[in-house]
Amino acid sequence: MENDPKENLADNFEQRPNEPATRNDLRTLATLVDRRFNKVDLQFQTMQTMFKEEMFEFRESMRKEMFEFRELMRKDMSDFKDVMRKETSDSKESMRKDMYKFAGFLTLSVISAMGVFRAFVR
Repeated sequence: MENDPKENLADNFEQRPNEPATRNDLRTLATLVDRRFNKVDLQFQTMQTMFKEEMFEFRESMRKEMFEFRELMRKDMSDFKDVMRKETSDSKESMRKDMYKFAGFLTLSVISAMGVFRAFVR
């Protein structure tokens, strides 16, 4: 290519390595430097875009994980409440049975004591 600055600059330096640089040489060099900076800037933009995409994916996965964790905790708490209700109802039922047994024992004891007292009084 005739107008490729890289080629022109290389040709100029090979043909005249000891001569001072001309304005055109400096323009060519500035164009090369500008192109390199543009490439670097493009790479930074590409990396920034990739980083933003990764952050978005990370945030979405964290939201999903947190949602699943909350749902699991809700389910576990619901199961725990069900178990506690069952245990509470079981313990209440057990307490009622014990109270009835005690009431029966107390009733029989009082009736027996009254019978013994009545027999003693007669």
